[in-house]
Amino acid sequence: MTEDWSRRITWIHDRIVRRYGIRPGFLTKGAAESLVQKIDLPRPDTFKTAAMLMEGLTRLHPFIDGNKRTAPQSGRDYLKPDIRWRSRATRPSSYAGSPPRPTPIRTRSCA
Repeated sequence: MTEDWSRRITWIHDRIVRRYGIRPGFLTKGAAESLVQKIDLPRPDTFKTAAMLMEGLTRLHPFIDGNKRTAPQSGRDYLKPDIRWRSRATRPSSYAGSPPRPTPIRTRSCA
């Protein structure tokens, strides 16, 4: 994580402000930067780093409003390169061993 992530979190929050019409601005300007610097340690597990990012954003409350909306979106954006297993290109169309979908029952109406 670098200074780019601090700007990225601010950009995500600005997008959420426009979408939901919440109050923009920082409650504590340095909280997001200090969180990014804290997480900047080399970590082998990307999911733990994303969890630390989301937890830090919800606990530190760097923004006036929308912290709990910004946190999961930031975590999702952080994980995007690693979530290839969720894309449609790599997921099989039908899972082996899963039961077939039930066919809807059509009844005739008595008229």
